[in-house]
Amino acid sequence: MLGKIFLIVILFVLPKGMQGETPLSSGQNSFPRIRNIKIVIHDIYETEPDKRARFPYRLANTLHFKTKDFVVRRELLFRRGDVVNDILLQETERNLRNLLFFKDANVRKININQQQVDVLVEVEDQWTTVIGTKFSHEAGETLFGIRLEEYNVGGFGQTIKFSYSQTKARSYREAALMEPRILNTRWSFTYIHKEHFDGHSDVVILHRPFYSQFSRFSSGVYWEKFEGERYFYPDVGESLAYDSEQATFKTSVSRLLDSNGWWRSGVSFFSLSKKDDYKKPEDRSKVELSQVKLRQLTLALSYAKLTYIEETYLDRFARTEDVPLGQVVNLMLGCTSRFYGSNDNSVYLGMIWDQAWRMWNTHYLYMGFYTSCYFSGRTFRKLWHEGSVKYFWRLGARNTLVSNFCLTLGERMPPERQLFLGGINAIRGLEEKQLVGQNRWILNLEDRFFTNLNLFDFYLGGIFFIDVGNIWFSTSDFDWKSTCASAGFGLRLGNSRVYGSKVTRLDFAFPIHGPVKFQVCFATGQFFGAFKSLSYINPFPRLFGEE
Repeated sequence: MLGKIFLIVILFVLPKGMQGETPLSSGQNSFPRIRNIKIVIHDIYETEPDKRARFPYRLANTLHFKTKDFVVRRELLFRRGDVVNDILLQETERNLRNLLFFKDANVRKININQQQVDVLVEVEDQWTTVIGTKFSHEAGETLFGIRLEEYNVGGFGQTIKFSYSQTKARSYREAALMEPRILNTRWSFTYIHKEHFDGHSDVVILHRPFYSQFSRFSSGVYWEKFEGERYFYPDVGESLAYDSEQATFKTSVSRLLDSNGWWRSGVSFFSLSKKDDYKKPEDRSKVELSQVKLRQLTLALSYAKLTYIEETYLDRFARTEDVPLGQVVNLMLGCTSRFYGSNDNSVYLGMIWDQAWRMWNTHYLYMGFYTSCYFSGRTFRKLWHEGSVKYFWRLGARNTLVSNFCLTLGERMPPERQLFLGGINAIRGLEEKQLVGQNRWILNLEDRFFTNLNLFDFYLGGIFFIDVGNIWFSTSDFDWKSTCASAGFGLRLGNSRVYGSKVTRLDFAFPIHGPVKFQVCFATGQFFGAFKSLSYINPFPRLFGEE
């Protein structure tokens, strides 16, 4: 019966979804139309004559492979002869700006008359080769490493990565390859290989996303295999290692439902085979391990109505950030069945709600909620609820006050879904796995200020911060007295002409309450970002490893 349902849904999703990509609301009989499309690609410092004449900048331009014309042209959502659609022009600009090898992009109409217009697509390259060292020091453990990354191989748009890092007792190796446009189609290919001290894994992703508000369909395949050790933390300062083998397969197909580009539906199939074994017989009393065979069919319906504004000095210094505002809702209903080889028959329920507002021009508020669970035999299991609130207040042109609150509640979750309160992305001053549980709340406050101090396009900034949080296993374990708190200051270093323009941060955390110690944290990326990317929402978020 489930096989018949799956076939019916596939037949429903595919036929209309794979038609042409002409926008549904473009008004084919209206004017004006696009006469010519001009592509202009600026080298890294081509738009700044004062820098272009100096040796370091001339050398950077000489060593850099300029992006090819066809790489830009294949990203366009319009062609010669199409009716001008301002929505598609804006979407193209955002898509180009989101590529890792462009500093900025501008798409605008020129030579406008009543019947025809020309479109100018102007992009500016940025430095995409990273050869460097990695260093971090946290909780008394120092990590050194090297990495080689290229995000625009030969100017053709491919990505290759290699990294190696090592602590006193552990080593990490990782290699990755990404082809963003297979044979100039909308399909991308990604391969990732990791070798860590505790095991190794391989990931293969083939994906065609919703790349536009009017994109008709999305599809993809995800495969991952892991062999090695995993860890469970039954109590403070105690860890338990167990052997694990896991194979994961995911596939989905989704389609656009309406002419406004707001509603989407889809179907996915998820397969998980996991075998965990105890290393020691006495570990059986501390954690329950099981052999898992999960085969899940899921139907989803999503609603996404978004607008975008351009901002600076939220996360990335002077670099333009496209901030999504509006609402996104995802509803998911699935089932596991012995018919497909699962361990049991159960019903899966999931919901995601995200909302972002701009208030009084200088205030931004983001709220999100996610919940999921399995139901079988009158029993709920793997309950997971997560709510978050982010608030940004622009105090000045280069000063932003930021707050982040996140509450996570879990019940009857598998060992690998444990939460941690410490680490460079939770409570600064706590060791990463010092405190564990299945329920957690975290409050972070940051006062970010960005200066105009500039040395070779590196900009300096700083923050003052307060981190507060608590973690527990069950309601009976919760104790306000176990709340942890730290405060401190940090430095921020940003470069607007390096891929992604990730901020480098150096934080100094001081204890206020709980088992917090003085700690120096060094990492890349802001402690928490402004707003996650909501554009072109897939009915199955994060199914193919999206951020």
